[in-house]
Amino acid sequence: MRSRTAVFALLVALSASAWAQNTKVEKVSITKYGIYDQETIAAADPATGKQVNQARMHLVEQTTTIPGKVGLSFGIWYLPIGEPEGAADKGLLIVRVPDKGVLFGGKRVNEVKLPLDLTVNSESSFGYTIDPATGVLPGVWRFEIWVRDVKMAEQQFTVE
Repeated sequence: MRSRTAVFALLVALSASAWAQNTKVEKVSITKYGIYDQETIAAADPATGKQVNQARMHLVEQTTTIPGKVGLSFGIWYLPIGEPEGAADKGLLIVRVPDKGVLFGGKRVNEVKLPLDLTVNSESSFGYTIDPATGVLPGVWRFEIWVRDVKMAEQQFTVE
C-alpha cells in the first residue's frame, strides 16, 4: 500500500510539472504604442475588497517620436500569447534609457527592471511619464519584455 501511495504521489507531481511547463507565454505582441493620457478610477481590490485607485491608459497618438515635455506620458500595450487561455506566467520588463539615466530608488540608472505578472491572451500596458525630478532625457528609449530569459518584444521611442 505504501508503494502505491508513493507511485500516486510521484504521478501527481509529474503531472503538475508537465502542466506547469505547458502553461506558458509563447510570444508577446506589442499591440499599441505612443503618447497616452490616463484616468484614475476607483475600484475594489479583489483580494481585500478595499478601495484602490487604478490608472487606465488611453492612447492619444500612435508614434515612436516623443516630444520632450515634462508631464508627457508614453508607453506600450502588449498581449502575451500562449496557452491555456487566461493562464498566469511571469515576465520581466526592462526599460533602457539614455546615458543621463532616470531616478529610480533614489539614484540615477540607465536600466530599470520590473517583474511582470502576465496573463495569457490578456492585454496589459506600461508607460512612463516624463517627471520634473528626472527631466527630459533625449535619445532612444527601449521597452523590452522578457519571458524565461528570452526577449519576446521590444518597442523603441525617440525622445526629442
